[in-house]
Amino acid sequence: MPNAPGNAGATFRTTTRAPAASPFNSQQWDTRVDYFINEKSSFFGRYTSAAFDQTAPGVFGLLSGGAALDNVNFAGISDVLDQSVAIGYTRTFNPTLIGDFRFGYLRVAQNVLPPDVGTSPATAAGIPGLNLDNFFTSGLPDSFSKATPAPASATSWAV
Repeated sequence: MPNAPGNAGATFRTTTRAPAASPFNSQQWDTRVDYFINEKSSFFGRYTSAAFDQTAPGVFGLLSGGAALDNVNFAGISDVLDQSVAIGYTRTFNPTLIGDFRFGYLRVAQNVLPPDVGTSPATAAGIPGLNLDNFFTSGLPDSFSKATPAPASATSWAV
């Protein structure tokens, strides 16, 4: 179906349908310490780790790629690690004045790769100049259905 009625700005609609499931793995844990220094002061510290990974093939399989599965909306390899640290100190100065001081740190590291990263099918088929390395230009030469290799990291501070 080349037309996409009711979807302004869209000129084409995919005719490939692939209802399937893809496992989404997560490992999460927290640890917290509370310490009461005295009647007027207390301290806490917390560390959280959350790791997520997913390998989702496209409609034509892991190496052949294609559009994302219907209910997954992702085709590729995803590896995410979130780490969070928080500390806090509470001090009661008098019955009407309480100070609450906190510090937080969050680090998010994401690696999202196409499912066929590291392969050279164009070179194997005798087509030169497409698979130039084993990472950025690896895989099937297709810019419509794959994620671009994008290892990324973000850090956030809160005071």
